Amino acid sequence: MDKTMNIDLVIPIIEDMILKLRQCTDTVWEDVNTHIGVVISMMTEIVNWAQNLIGQGEEFPMDTVIQQIQNLNDAYTAKDEVLLADTLEYEIKNTVYVYMENR
Repeated sequence: MDKTMNIDLVIPIIEDMILKLRQCTDTVWEDVNTHIGVVISMMTEIVNWAQNLIGQGEEFPMDTVIQQIQNLNDAYTAKDEVLLADTLEYEIKNTVYVYMENR
């Protein structure tokens, strides 16, 4: 993700995706495909940030973040609306909040 992009914009994008996935709109996968790149970029930025923390001797649950990324990939690849909405809402969004509070 471009460092100049406002990180506060990521949460509304995730929330919009969750809403559309829960509503199963006709264009849900078009919307998801349009915005999934932002989520992936954000998770990449979080992994890089976490690696820097670990490199400085701080503890960080990197395995949890990696599992969340795998869950995101699995749900997206399977086109499972329920699993993708749950992963975005209960895993990815929480990790983004942690990043926002601690970066």
